[in-house]
Amino acid sequence: MRLTSLIAAFLLWAASAWSATVSAIAVPSAGMKKDVPATVILPDACQKEGMRFPVLYLLHGYGGNNESWVTKSTIKDLAEQYGVIVVCPDGGVSSWYFDSPEDPAWRYETFISKELVAAIDRRYHTIPRRESRAIAGFSMGGHGAMFLAFRHPDVYGAAASISGGVDLRPFPGNWDIA
Repeated sequence: MRLTSLIAAFLLWAASAWSATVSAIAVPSAGMKKDVPATVILPDACQKEGMRFPVLYLLHGYGGNNESWVTKSTIKDLAEQYGVIVVCPDGGVSSWYFDSPEDPAWRYETFISKELVAAIDRRYHTIPRRESRAIAGFSMGGHGAMFLAFRHPDVYGAAASISGGVDLRPFPGNWDIA
């Protein structure tokens, strides 16, 4: 019994010793005149000097927030397994990742594709090239990922939409799109 407990404790320690780290950060946005929360997942290898990593910007769906992917998926394990930094920005409850033409404080396209990418490249050991940046998202985030990737091909080298609302034209009055 005692040996079994010792082995179990060691396995728990080993699993936590080599796993990705999840951090909450606040990224200043000059365009929105506020700090925007983001969750950053760093693989354990990020602790090694001289190594640089690709980045996946992962956008949440309608009604979600920057913690949605960490609490509702295994993204932390995948970041560790594949050696990728994952950044989950808060896109507001219903931003659709647009810059509003009416509200200057609603600049999610600018924030994510310019301010956030620059802040992450300055703060972490990224590979600061489009070929090493991907953007993906679920639902509203899937729309945002495709929208931002098409609008900023110089920033993102790959994009994916998971159940994304990519054609909003039939729904102008739904989900706070207007």
